[in-house]
Amino acid sequence: MTLIYVADPESNLSHLEDVLGYRFRQRNLLRRALEHSSHSTDHNERLEFLGDAVLDLVVSGWLFAKFQRQREGRLTEYKSMLVSRNTLARVGQRLGLEPHLTVGEGLNQRQQLPVSLLGNAVEAILGAIYLDAPRTTVMITCEEIILRWLEPEIHGLPQRFAENQAKQTLQIVAQKYFDCLPKYIDNEKDGAGSSPTFIAEVEINDRVLGSGQASSKKGAQQTAAWQAILLLRTEHAFTELHD
Repeated sequence: MTLIYVADPESNLSHLEDVLGYRFRQRNLLRRALEHSSHSTDHNERLEFLGDAVLDLVVSGWLFAKFQRQREGRLTEYKSMLVSRNTLARVGQRLGLEPHLTVGEGLNQRQQLPVSLLGNAVEAILGAIYLDAPRTTVMITCEEIILRWLEPEIHGLPQRFAENQAKQTLQIVAQKYFDCLPKYIDNEKDGAGSSPTFIAEVEINDRVLGSGQASSKKGAQQTAAWQAILLLRTEHAFTELHD
């Protein structure tokens, strides 16, 4: 069955505002933020540009205050995680933006909209909020909203960053201390329906150090690498494992 994505009636926009945690004074800004360029010339790309800048400033300021002992390079890496397309797409999914987006006929024929559209819409809505909020409190408002939307991503950020960097970290450790590269052994098993589950093991010098499973080969390898790092932390005091 083909899903049709159109902007909801006014009452549903009111519900969306409840979910967003912001009541628009100029609701036409919200409508434009939900309008994709495939549907109208009065689309959301300029708002997306503005929202991207607001998001960058708020996240940078929060990281600067939160991690006062971290070097600039690590703060930049944290920021890249928090403002990435994948992160913003997850925010858009949690906010339930998909049914509210207005897209052209070509996209309407798809079973599922590209996740990039959700991330773009999140930025466009932030741009709309920036324009709509009172000038005297606009940045306070934007900061409160952004940090609330990103709360699941902010929670445990250093550990999640370490997990995401696990393959790279393990490779550095293996080359420096074991004079070899990690070896990944990949398998695939059937999952429910058409969604496969990938399983991976990682070896260093023929010793299995970790295993993992995920919906993608990359994810399974990443999980296996993280398990290997956790094991090596109990055996060695390598600086790279505890950074």
